[in-house]
Amino acid sequence: MKLRAAVVAVSAPLVACGARTGLLVPTGISPESDAGSIEDASVGPICSPSLDAGPPATCSSWSAGSEVTVSPGGTIEQMAYFTSVVPSGDGVLATWFTLTGEASATWVTQRLGFDGVPLGPARNHLSFSTDGGVFTDVMSLAGNGCAFAGVVDDPQNGCRFLPLDGDGSETGPVVSPTAPTSHACWDLGASTAGGFSMLTATGSETSPVQLLSVDATGKAGASATLLPDMSVGLSPRLVLRDGSFLLSTFAEVDSGALATDMRHFAADGTLLAGPFQISDTAYSIVYMAETASGVLAAWQGDANEMESVIVAALDHDGKLLAPPAPVVASENDALYGFAIGATPGGDAIVAWQALVNGSMFNLQVQALAPDGTPRGGPTNIGTYDALGTIRPVVSADGTKAVLLFSGEQGSVPDGMRAVPLFCVQ
Repeated sequence: MKLRAAVVAVSAPLVACGARTGLLVPTGISPESDAGSIEDASVGPICSPSLDAGPPATCSSWSAGSEVTVSPGGTIEQMAYFTSVVPSGDGVLATWFTLTGEASATWVTQRLGFDGVPLGPARNHLSFSTDGGVFTDVMSLAGNGCAFAGVVDDPQNGCRFLPLDGDGSETGPVVSPTAPTSHACWDLGASTAGGFSMLTATGSETSPVQLLSVDATGKAGASATLLPDMSVGLSPRLVLRDGSFLLSTFAEVDSGALATDMRHFAADGTLLAGPFQISDTAYSIVYMAETASGVLAAWQGDANEMESVIVAALDHDGKLLAPPAPVVASENDALYGFAIGATPGGDAIVAWQALVNGSMFNLQVQALAPDGTPRGGPTNIGTYDALGTIRPVVSADGTKAVLLFSGEQGSVPDGMRAVPLFCVQ
C-alpha cells in the first residue's frame, strides 16, 4: 500500500458515523491532522495572552454557552470540515477545509475568541485537487511563540508548508520542504529556535518514518529516523513543554484490539526512552495531554461491554504510573470520537460523542484531574445528526475554553461549530 492511501485513516476515529475499528488496522502509518499539543504562545500583540495575577483556575466542571456557526456548510460538494486548532493570544487559530468539488478542496484559517466569535476574517490559502477524502484533506497547525505554520500534504506536489502569523495571514511564500511527491508530511509541532518539525515518509511500506526540522519559513533542516519502517500505525505525537515529544505506535493483536507502545524523543528526534507498552486492549489511536504530574493518555476501549474512554497517567518518558481506567462510559448505543486537551492549571479536559437511539450523537465534555479522575459530572453540549473532528482548547487563565467541531443538526448543514465553555469551580 502506498503511503498516501494509508493516510485515509487520518481522522476516521473522530468521525461519528465511522466504524469503530474499520480504519484502525495498521496496514501503513495512520497519522492524524494535529498532534493534540498546546503550543506555548509567549510574546507579541496577537500571540501573547493577557494574564491577570494569580495561578490558572482549576475547574470541577464546565458549563456551555451558546453555539456559534463559524463556517456553515453548503451543498454536498461544498461541505466545511474542521481539522486543527492552536492557541493564539487571547483566542485560537483554527483551520478547516471546504470541498469545492468531488476531489478538490480549499483550506481556510480564522482566528476566534474563546466565545467562538471570529476575531478576524476567514483567510483562504491552498486550493488544489486531492485524493478526495474527508479524512485526508487536513491541515496540521502549530504555533511557536509568535511564529505559526500549517502543513498540508499534496498528493501531486508533495508537502506544502505555510508560514503564518497568529491571525492566520501568510508571512511568506508556501514552500515544499520535502522533494515533490516523494514524501508525505503530517503532524506539525513546535521545535527549537522558533522553528517547527513534522513527520515524513515515502510511499514504501519499508520506508522509515522520519522527523524533519524546518525553520519558521519552512526551510528544511536536519532529519532523524524515528521508526525503521511503517509496519505499525501511528497516533498523534505530543510535544511537551521542554520541546521533547511522545510518540505512540500500535499494532493489531489476535483479539482485534491494538497493542499500543510509547516512545520519548528529544526535539531533534533522538530516542530518549522506550518503547513502553501502555495497553494491549485499545480500540482507537491515542491522544495525550500534558498535566501537572506528567501526561494523560486516552483511547477508546471496552469496559463491561460498555464502550468507554480509557485514560492512563504516564510519566514524561511514557511509562505507566497507574493501571489504565475508564473515565467516560456510554450508556447509549456506542461511544465514537473523543479528544483530550491540557489546561494551564495542570488538569485535562475530555470531550466525546456517543450514539443515541442508533441515529443521533450526544456531544459532552468533562474535567479530569492529573491522574485522570473526573473532577465532576459531564456537561452535555448538544445532540447532532453527525459529528466530525472535535477539539477543546482552554484559555491561559483557565477560566474559559472553546470546543470546536464539525457537526450537522436538523436543517443546519454540516459546518464548523464553536461552543464557549466556562469554568465551574
